Amino acid sequence: MVAVYFTKDTFLTRSKLWRGIILFALIIGAVISLGLYVKYHTIFVRDVNIPSKNQITTVSVGNVRNANAPLKYARMSDEDMLRDRGVTEDSIRLLFTLKSVLFGRRHLYFSYVLTVLLLTAFGSFGALFSALDDCKRAKNTG
Repeated sequence: MVAVYFTKDTFLTRSKLWRGIILFALIIGAVISLGLYVKYHTIFVRDVNIPSKNQITTVSVGNVRNANAPLKYARMSDEDMLRDRGVTEDSIRLLFTLKSVLFGRRHLYFSYVLTVLLLTAFGSFGALFSALDDCKRAKNTG
């Protein structure tokens, strides 16, 4: 990661206190973004059981139903609507507002990417700090 490379010779990497603060902030950020991803996943992702095909399909949907959807779907669960109508993009757009579908997908994507990025940064900084400690030890003994 670029950030790790450019911080290898700064005061932040020399101080044990700052090293701890950096790692702590990264892991807390990763836990928060993972929590957001789980929250958005429970709100916007549905598993639809299709008995005729003997399979379960996972789709992302919106959280606001389309006012133009047929009235027979008013009292159905999201899974029942999708099972009846189908799990294609056209069906999802008919049943849920486009704005809410895009909102959910965008939030799922960015919370996932942020979680992966922060965990990668955590591992990269951990490796950098370990390598700097090894170089310091080798310099002192040699």
